[in-house]
Amino acid sequence: MNARLTVAALLLAVLPVVATAQSGPVARGGYEIETLSTLLPDFPTAITLDDVGRVYCITTNGGIYRFTPPFGGALQAPELWFDGTSTLLPYCTAATWHAGKMYVGHRGKISTIEDTTGDDLGDTVVDIITGLPSGVPPFTADHQNNQIVFDDAGHFYFGIGSQTDSGPETQPWSATIMRADADGSNLQIHATGIRNAFGLAFHPLRGLFAGDNGPNYLTGGPDPVDELNWIQAGADYGYPDYYGMPPAGTGTKNPAFQFPAHAAPTGMTFDELGQWSGQDGDLYVCLFAMGAGAIVRVSLDQRNGTDDHDGYMQAIAFNFTTVIDCRFTDQGELICADFLQKKLYRIVPSDTSRIRLSGPTRRGDLISVELEDPNEAGDYLVCALSDSETPPLLLPNGEVFHLNVNTYAFNYTTAPNNGVLGFPSPFLDPTGKSTGYLYIPDEPFLEGLTFSMGFVSVQIPGLTFGSVSEPLPFVVLPSE
Repeated sequence: MNARLTVAALLLAVLPVVATAQSGPVARGGYEIETLSTLLPDFPTAITLDDVGRVYCITTNGGIYRFTPPFGGALQAPELWFDGTSTLLPYCTAATWHAGKMYVGHRGKISTIEDTTGDDLGDTVVDIITGLPSGVPPFTADHQNNQIVFDDAGHFYFGIGSQTDSGPETQPWSATIMRADADGSNLQIHATGIRNAFGLAFHPLRGLFAGDNGPNYLTGGPDPVDELNWIQAGADYGYPDYYGMPPAGTGTKNPAFQFPAHAAPTGMTFDELGQWSGQDGDLYVCLFAMGAGAIVRVSLDQRNGTDDHDGYMQAIAFNFTTVIDCRFTDQGELICADFLQKKLYRIVPSDTSRIRLSGPTRRGDLISVELEDPNEAGDYLVCALSDSETPPLLLPNGEVFHLNVNTYAFNYTTAPNNGVLGFPSPFLDPTGKSTGYLYIPDEPFLEGLTFSMGFVSVQIPGLTFGSVSEPLPFVVLPSE
């Protein structure tokens, strides 16, 4: 999150919120978005879930509010789990549940909060890390320590923003990713050269990722891109010397993915349980982008033998005012928070159908494709590819199947020996799944093009149409 967020928070602490002209966030086809709560009394900055699936949201002034599932339908009133207005230092930017405790990040500190009285509310605060660069004298900028994420070995990581807009930095912990043990001990710099990593996400197979927000006022050329970085111990990611792709031979790491300038990546989360359509290891990223916020799905593939990645993104929901964080529930709901609107939203797929791609969508690769719809087990299925989401086929049940089988790149119905989309069985099995494959021809003209995949289930006899999947887009990546 760049400096503009904290400046906005400072202004909004004393000024009323002015209603925007937008009509609220909108989900892409195949998803639905609804408001979970409109009653947060302050600006939300982070979301976390406890071990039984309850959702917690921390606000800038230190209030931590709880929401209990099931979600959907009526708006929920926030339950105050802990009032940190007198014990936590604004601005509070992190809340992560781990091993029965809430880990919170607030200005210059990492603290834990737990319930010691047995009333299921937080009551005891313990500061486990203090003295972090925090944008107050003698420092000159307004970045501080940000969101917290744990790895599967019990260490936690957090970013500390720069103390200047574009360097140089005088504090060794500024513009870094820090690592510590769960009790706050063994605090150390894990990676450097990251101007302001607000959100981080850890995947047990893919590792640690963090966003980075470029300078606000850099002169001498176009505004630099914002970044998504694959974080490795001891690595340097370029700030303040390089933004985006650094020159060869500098010893700094390339970004895994580049966002447009001032998109402002904030909170992010992996779909670890594979509950949504997409590819293995998809990362969902909030783009704060004041007034034009979005949640995007970023699909990444690491190039063999290198630290570099290829990837692409698709918007899942857009038209937020300032979306700042998101987390998946065990029920496949994506809970997200809009900072300026003081609202929580819930995004869910609009159907039970899923398409999962395993493996990179590279030229010349054979990809495993899993179709799933537990509500339509045993149905015949029709799966198709298209170079567009728009040519619709209106089905008798009133739903629209967006895809056709005659896309110019994957015309497997007429070209001999070009069975690019194959399923050993044309039926969903008794669990509602079918696994096949997609072969992407090794043709240079395909590189960078976007295609979509979808399926519809059909009951035979009777030709009754069942579930229609979302059109899942993918981009053909370069061959290795």
